[in-house]
Amino acid sequence: MRRDLNLKSLLKKQGWFYSYARMVYWKFMSLRAMLYGAGIEEKKWTSRNMMQARKSFENLGHPHRRFLLNEFKDMEPFSSVLEIGTGYGANLYWIWKKYGNVRLSGIDMDSASIKEGEKFFAGKKMTNFNLTVGKADIIERIPDKSYDIILTDAALIYIDPGKIMKIIKEMFRVARKSLIFCEWHDYAGNDPRGAGFYYRGCWVRNYANLCKYYVPEEKIKIKKIPDCAWPEKNWQKLGYLIKVSI
Repeated sequence: MRRDLNLKSLLKKQGWFYSYARMVYWKFMSLRAMLYGAGIEEKKWTSRNMMQARKSFENLGHPHRRFLLNEFKDMEPFSSVLEIGTGYGANLYWIWKKYGNVRLSGIDMDSASIKEGEKFFAGKKMTNFNLTVGKADIIERIPDKSYDIILTDAALIYIDPGKIMKIIKEMFRVARKSLIFCEWHDYAGNDPRGAGFYYRGCWVRNYANLCKYYVPEEKIKIKKIPDCAWPEKNWQKLGYLIKVSI
């Protein structure tokens, strides 16, 4: 790690060369992502170990969770929430803390995080939750209109264009009231279809364009995530909350 930091510092001192090297690196990563699709991210998340999963609990109190939770107010009353890409279930925990007896379900491909989440919730004596190991595609097995709200939080940024259209379609089929996405949104209009483009290791897409195939545009509300809620450069630039009424 120290050697990597020193190399990065040395390259930064070269000015134009550092900028050029970064451009070449991200061009390569973009091409790699287009060629191999979701498989790259799936391999990364499914190979995590218990130590990595336990370290994730450090973000339980991340400031964006309070901002996200506030968006549930105008959807009350609701009785069920499904989170795709739930990790160990941090958002589900805060929903339970505020709303109590709501049926909570989470799906994540990281089996280590799911196991740690089950232990965490059991320790809180929660009984109205279910965590499942699986990719986002697993939503295809869920019956129509099974959940009031479907939530994603920094999950769709890892879904490539070859999968996103189908997964969004399935979300609209399964949700009864609303979809909530906390993701990287293309506010500049560079993504006319909503399929997404690759940027800094993630997929940025125009969720208004992506969702307008299923609901009128007036039912799609997009709000910038405040810088204080997610104090990281890329999230400050691209982080948005997209709320869709069904």
